[in-house]
Amino acid sequence: MFFPNFPIVDIAATREFWTSLGYSFNPDYSAEDVACLVFTDEVAVMLHEPSSFARFLPEGSAPADPRATTIGMFAFDLASREAVDELFERVVAAGGSAARPTEDLGFMYTRSFRDLDGIVWEPFFMDTSAYPGPDAG
Repeated sequence: MFFPNFPIVDIAATREFWTSLGYSFNPDYSAEDVACLVFTDEVAVMLHEPSSFARFLPEGSAPADPRATTIGMFAFDLASREAVDELFERVVAAGGSAARPTEDLGFMYTRSFRDLDGIVWEPFFMDTSAYPGPDAG
């Protein structure tokens, strides 16, 4: 399994946000200060309040503020362009915001968003049969 870990501000608000998008949490890996967001059977995202996240940081380091610094963009695939649009609409209704303009490359369609904590997520749909390859211009 793959468990990326992110700092968040408020577990309750985070749970409400992701639940409204249709996602669930694994109670076996969740507590008062951390929530285990289930993406797939192989990927679960650990969302930590500050005190929980701080326990795992290397000595002398501090967590980044995703509202001020983007250290990564976390992409995940959906079944269709319509699924990408539907999720994006639910994100905005739940308090998230666009991270950058919609990108339509023909073979790939992406609508990036920031969650309540400023983390950038990139749901996309890719038609691999239409992918032109890395050498296409």
